Amino acid sequence: DKSFRVRIVHAGDTNPHYRNALRARLKPLTFRIQNDLVSDEELEALVRPVYADKIIKDWEVLVDGKWVKGIYSDDFTVLPVSAENIVDVLTKAPRLFNDIRKQAESISSFKQDVIRDNAKN
Repeated sequence: DKSFRVRIVHAGDTNPHYRNALRARLKPLTFRIQNDLVSDEELEALVRPVYADKIIKDWEVLVDGKWVKGIYSDDFTVLPVSAENIVDVLTKAPRLFNDIRKQAESISSFKQDVIRDNAKN
């Protein structure tokens, strides 16, 4: 079983760390973005490191029935969690990146956590 889990924070206007980092990454391309001269692939390549640094807060893999910090490599060895390793995985698995992005951008994903946390208190 090569299960993994990823803990994320909201990617939106309410997250100033994300907003500022994204703005900084995209600023050099403002003219090209405004004139639709940037490909989706190029934009995703710019956004992945921002997600790795500001949105993805933890990554764990299941090893011998226990969750441990780490990321599976191509050969399923466990690599340390780092922005570089996260970007590598997100680049090699674009559907995973799209799913993480969709969840991070959906405020309803985080409302459920708030409701669940409030119910515990």
